[in-house]
Amino acid sequence: MTERSGEPAGFDPRFDPAFQPGYRSDAPSVPAGDVRAAGGNGLGGHSLEAAVGSRTPGGVDDAAGTVVVEDTVDVTDESTDESPRRNPFVGALWALSVLITLGGIGMVRWSFTLAEQLQSSNAASQVDYQLSYMMQQSAPLFIALGLGVAAMAVFLHAQAWNGRRG
Repeated sequence: MTERSGEPAGFDPRFDPAFQPGYRSDAPSVPAGDVRAAGGNGLGGHSLEAAVGSRTPGGVDDAAGTVVVEDTVDVTDESTDESPRRNPFVGALWALSVLITLGGIGMVRWSFTLAEQLQSSNAASQVDYQLSYMMQQSAPLFIALGLGVAAMAVFLHAQAWNGRRG
């Protein structure tokens, strides 16, 4: 519906009124001449009945020149839940973040416990020392990776929140 310099508000004649603000769906039929100008229906000069055939629920009444619509579909959302559906991949990112971070913290504790046992024991092998050193070196990387995954999950939450508000 447009208002231009004193013209009354109405439907734009170039487009179907059903897709314009202010359209009432309780009207029984729409005159074909009001929907589009002759030849401008997007069907290349063919009629709606020739383009669609018998697949339309209502059909075309040739005598009156109107398109009759018998069946309508309600496209409104029937769910009353206002919360958006949760993305399972973001939940998996949160779980992965917690597991990686706790794994890194566990590696730090285990490596220090192993190092204490190696210092008090005479039966330590070279593999035990290498394992302790490898865990001490990789544990901070695991913790940083877990925190990075958590930051990415927060970023995805922010993008989804921004998309719903904007």
